[in-house]
Amino acid sequence: MNSIHELVNPVEPKNPENHVRAFAEFLYSDMKENESILLRIRPRESPLMKTVFAENIDQYVEMCMKHYYRYDVFSSVSFHSKEMSKQRITNKESCTGTSVLWADIDVGDNGHKRKNHFLTLDEAAEHILNLDMKPDLWVYTGGGYHLYWKLDKRAEFPEDKALVEEANSNLASVLYGDSVQDITRIMRVPGTHNYKYGEIGLQTSIILPKLINEGDLSHD
Repeated sequence: MNSIHELVNPVEPKNPENHVRAFAEFLYSDMKENESILLRIRPRESPLMKTVFAENIDQYVEMCMKHYYRYDVFSSVSFHSKEMSKQRITNKESCTGTSVLWADIDVGDNGHKRKNHFLTLDEAAEHILNLDMKPDLWVYTGGGYHLYWKLDKRAEFPEDKALVEEANSNLASVLYGDSVQDITRIMRVPGTHNYKYGEIGLQTSIILPKLINEGDLSHD
């Protein structure tokens, strides 16, 4: 009998670029002309992050796929001011808004600094599936899950900052997740590799059935 995790994430994605693009379109389709997307890229063998900025979704996908192998790739959940990005300013003041709420669930103790509530992916997946407010996007990260909820109307910063961070904090409590509520948070990009657990790297992917049932996100 298949486990819950196997049912929602059977194998590695066949078309990783499609996962990157679907993720970008979900998070960043509301980006304004004066905004950019922050990416942080870390070589597999180095602790140092490189910061780059994408000015549109096509450029974002290109940057992610350029670093698809031998790199850990993360991107901001908030939009950033394009003008401040040019000055290499990346803080709460440079965050201009977001289209989502988010949460991070780590599983087990391999590669994690703290003891996690869920010991297995199955336990975490079952808890997520029993939520009243199920996520709109669900990402397997190699060591757990990243979850996203699409806002009916994008939040604007700084006026909505406190509301977004409070909502994210509440989600973390319900999900026994990590404290990732701050608007400067970066999250792992699905379709890329996670080298936190070894040199081979675990491939991340979008697994939410709403999206995975579409042909372009096939895991077959």
